[in-house]
Amino acid sequence: MRNARDAAATALNERLRVMGRKRESVEANALERAYAILTILDDKANGLMTVNAFLGAYPLLAIDHFKDVHTVTGKGAVLLSAVLVFLLLASAALCFFVVRVEWPFLEHISRRDGDNFADDELRNLSKVIGIRSSRYRWAWRITFACLVGLVILAIVYTAI
Repeated sequence: MRNARDAAATALNERLRVMGRKRESVEANALERAYAILTILDDKANGLMTVNAFLGAYPLLAIDHFKDVHTVTGKGAVLLSAVLVFLLLASAALCFFVVRVEWPFLEHISRRDGDNFADDELRNLSKVIGIRSSRYRWAWRITFACLVGLVILAIVYTAI
């Protein structure tokens, strides 16, 4: 296990040295921007998970409030609350796939000194940014739909 970590650390050091020599290159700047985009996506997904946690409290309270109401409206409110909690959890799960704990940092950097040393890395990062952006957009849409559902639930809550 330790040998594998040492080998990975050595390989990363070599890639960082290549990046250091190419500090002013267009590719190095593009890599820096790509990793900055991933950081921004991580921050946005973290924020959305926080919003989901706050929004999730209301339907849980509504379930408790409506559990003894035996009208069609009360049963519908319990069902809507359960659906909202499920959707908010689904949104949070999508955010977890945006916020990756492990990034294969500079995994595809070529150790050669020539031009185009980061082509594979940039290609891979572009795919990762696209996938994570799509997941974030879906999580955001689900949260927005839940917000509309919460407004409906609040109207029902005050009416009964």
